[in-house]
Amino acid sequence: MIKVIRVEPLKNQQYLVAITKEETEESIQLHAQTVLQHHLLRNPSFQLNDWLAVLQDDLYHQAMEQALSKLNTKTYATLVLKNLLLEKYPENVVKQVIESLTKLNYLNDQETLQTRIKEIIEFQHVGPVQLKSTWLKLGYPNDLIEQVLSEYTIAIETEKCQDYIAVTHRKMKQAPHHKMRFLLRQKALQKGFHREVIEDCLNAIDDVIDDAAEYQLLVKRFNTLKPQYDLTNHQTKQKLIQKLLREGFVYEHIRTLINEGV
Repeated sequence: MIKVIRVEPLKNQQYLVAITKEETEESIQLHAQTVLQHHLLRNPSFQLNDWLAVLQDDLYHQAMEQALSKLNTKTYATLVLKNLLLEKYPENVVKQVIESLTKLNYLNDQETLQTRIKEIIEFQHVGPVQLKSTWLKLGYPNDLIEQVLSEYTIAIETEKCQDYIAVTHRKMKQAPHHKMRFLLRQKALQKGFHREVIEDCLNAIDDVIDDAAEYQLLVKRFNTLKPQYDLTNHQTKQKLIQKLLREGFVYEHIRTLINEGV
């Protein structure tokens, strides 16, 4: 026979419950829901099997408390939260907690991702490649991710990518078009847009290249570098050409300028 002899409140929804078991007193920490559910404040007595049922219920309440505490700080994928709880609680208890949270709609992977995709499409420049990678790392199932990303159509991705490239282009320092194109491609890839979509968007920029402005940029850079190179020497001339090519300038323009500068 198990006899509850004393119940003292602790912090964080916990109680210290003193019991006698075979004339030996011991204390155990139980959740407030367990204390209320089994009327422990009345100092009842339990058969051993009934007391074991009380402890099993307490495992559920403790696991639920931990799950709710985590969900209060951020959103978790069902699988991730389940694995966190399994580090401390038995599988049958964790399964019961996950089912309860799902029923209460505290856990809803599909709703979470659908809400997120709408926010991203509306307000952010993030491509579907990055979204899939991020969501997989967060523990969401691949088939659900694919289903949700079907809302992120090619037309939407192209529009988002075009806008991102245009905004980024305006913010970047003036540079040769080829270098600018390379940098924009890298930035768009990092944002998670598909490569073929990026190339289409970059081609649109190609249509508005200001050749005169780019040539003037080359002239300015050439005049800065020219004192460092002997243009009458073939080897040093080639080094200057290679340097300007690496910086993204057009070969034909470089040759024309060097020939004029000799």
